[in-house]
Amino acid sequence: MKKYVFIALAMLGFTITQAQKFDNLQLLMMQNKIDGAKNEIDKIMRDKKFQTNPEVYMWATRIYSNLYYADAKYDALGDSAQMFLEKYISLDPTQKIIKEVDPEIAVVQLIYAKSFNNAINNYNDKKFSSSVRYFKSSAKVIQTMIDSKLESKGGFAKGWVIDTSSNFYGLIAAEQIKDTATMLMFAERFFNNKIGGEDYLDVYRVVASMYMSQKDETNFNRIIGLGKELYPKNTIWEEMEFDYFNTTYSLTEKMAKYLADDAAGKLSALQYFQFGAAFVNIDKDEKDAMDSLTQAKFSLTAIDAFKKANKLDPSNHTAAYNAGLLSYNKFIVYDDRIATNRRRMQDINANKPNEKDPKKKAAVEAQTKAQIDPLRKQNEEWEKPAMDFASESIEWLEKAFNGFKQKENRSRQDNSLLNKSVDFLAILYGYKRDKARGKDEKAFTLYEAKYKEFDGLHGKF
Repeated sequence: MKKYVFIALAMLGFTITQAQKFDNLQLLMMQNKIDGAKNEIDKIMRDKKFQTNPEVYMWATRIYSNLYYADAKYDALGDSAQMFLEKYISLDPTQKIIKEVDPEIAVVQLIYAKSFNNAINNYNDKKFSSSVRYFKSSAKVIQTMIDSKLESKGGFAKGWVIDTSSNFYGLIAAEQIKDTATMLMFAERFFNNKIGGEDYLDVYRVVASMYMSQKDETNFNRIIGLGKELYPKNTIWEEMEFDYFNTTYSLTEKMAKYLADDAAGKLSALQYFQFGAAFVNIDKDEKDAMDSLTQAKFSLTAIDAFKKANKLDPSNHTAAYNAGLLSYNKFIVYDDRIATNRRRMQDINANKPNEKDPKKKAAVEAQTKAQIDPLRKQNEEWEKPAMDFASESIEWLEKAFNGFKQKENRSRQDNSLLNKSVDFLAILYGYKRDKARGKDEKAFTLYEAKYKEFDGLHGKF
């Protein structure tokens, strides 16, 4: 025989109006004949004169919840037990019975415990649809108590605004079956009550991700705003915000936003880093469609963004490295141009006619000079930006080098960037040394020493 969780109300002094109508019910319950009690209460509820009597529905709640809790074959009665509880509360605004007679809270505990346990068991068995249904039930019965200001009765925590467990796990189960509407039903209870805590961070993250995939900017921004408010130290919101922005907006729009937010002082270290990455990692087709000036604009803006990222967060050595690397790439562009022009000048000189006649020779020399002078002038103009980018690259690569070198527990990537910084610095100091050779002995000595320092560190990290 199944054992039912029945509390003998008669022995605890419970009295009801029109008791003569319920004597048989009470006797059946005390005799543990719950099926018989169910048949009796079903008859009573069919009688119109009792259909507005709150005590009838309290009895119905009690009987149905006992059956629901006792045996899996009565699982279909759970929704009815909850419906009768809600009907009782609607008919008795004072909720006198449930407030004054502690055992009545037990019927709520039975509905909740059975629904929650069924939900967990189904979840563990990967029966997510059934799990969602039971989580809805356990969340709803507690919400009924909370909304009726009864949450502190019978062991329920005073001050609850929702049952966080049922709503959280219900959301996760609904996500498994891609039931978006139910996910949002559970999630909005967290949002509406601004419920935070590390255990529930995924509620905000999961729903924000969903709105991101739907490109629902209004709701995405709403959830991100709540995330920032409730988890102000977590950078995930800025990362998601930028992911949304990065996948939704054009490069032109990104540049406009960067310039505006930078001027307004709105950007964090992370956001500067993200913008820098966006302006470097441009889609190939998009980049090929740009003219050289536009490409240069994005590259220079990326350098600016990485510098500002490191200044706001000096521990971000990768930002310093990126600024140094992009400046190095700019230096290489100018240095290659200069080298190309130098080779062209050499070719012009090597291929000029070897005239012996003074008049013809003068004409050849004049023609050669006319070809070489523009190239020489161009090189003179390029020398300054080449040197400026070399100096800028050295500044930021040394920041990266020193930062990574002093860092404890360096990752494999940290060591890779450290080694690359060493190699680039050796090249740059070698360039500066050669430029100073025979012109500035003090500078030459300094750059030679720095070149040897970094050249000697090749592959050491």
